[in-house]
Amino acid sequence: MISVFKNILSLIYQKRIKLKTMTTSNFIYPELGEKTNATIEYTCSHGSGFYVTTDLQLTGRGVKMSGDGSTHKRGKKTYHVTAAAFKVIKEKYNTCYIALL
Repeated sequence: MISVFKNILSLIYQKRIKLKTMTTSNFIYPELGEKTNATIEYTCSHGSGFYVTTDLQLTGRGVKMSGDGSTHKRGKKTYHVTAAAFKVIKEKYNTCYIALL
């Protein structure tokens, strides 16, 4: 039952987010107790781009730090990145999409 629900949600997110950078990617659902070993976790931003959570120091064009980790429950830094910057990041690092139910 849960796997059917997860498949339906994956299809909804893929149709809703029509970005070339978001091809078949790992999805996790924190509400179901799932965890990941990915270097970078990301969610969609309101408007455009992505919110990226990681322990790494990210810099470059289209990358803006929005949280230094002091208020994050796991101490990870949060960045707002553009779709073009995310495409480069996704090629370099292991990523995982955080899907909320």
